[in-house]
Amino acid sequence: MIYFSGGDPGYITEVFNQTPLWEKIRSEFNSGTSLAGCSAGAMAFGSKIVGIRKSHIQSGLGLISNIEVIPHYDKFLGWVPDRIASIALRSDEGAYLIGIDEDTALVLTDQWRVQGRAKVHVLKGLDNSPHTFTSGEEIKLKVEYQ
Repeated sequence: MIYFSGGDPGYITEVFNQTPLWEKIRSEFNSGTSLAGCSAGAMAFGSKIVGIRKSHIQSGLGLISNIEVIPHYDKFLGWVPDRIASIALRSDEGAYLIGIDEDTALVLTDQWRVQGRAKVHVLKGLDNSPHTFTSGEEIKLKVEYQ
């Protein structure tokens, strides 16, 4: 398993993007190695990093090109609920905008499945309306790997 920790998703992207190490990680993932990201680590896997602390959108690593992640969604929504609408409006057309609550994971085996004590929220991308999923539920996402 290859694990990306939290921190600053922009920094993670800056350090790894277009390096031999990132190409090796991508190759290992495409060969079946498990890849995990916590908080900023999960955000960095998409082609875009939604601006939670900063108002602009940054480029991500692009491993999963059509997913944009908001970690700590349950806490974030309580801090600045009006930012969610602004993020949704700035996210890429055709991308899934996914909020993942604390102590919760969205895991891909043969299908995407929620694990943990809280919820995963698909805010944009399924059918233009938000959907909430709890532990054990499967989410049918049509993702694009690069």
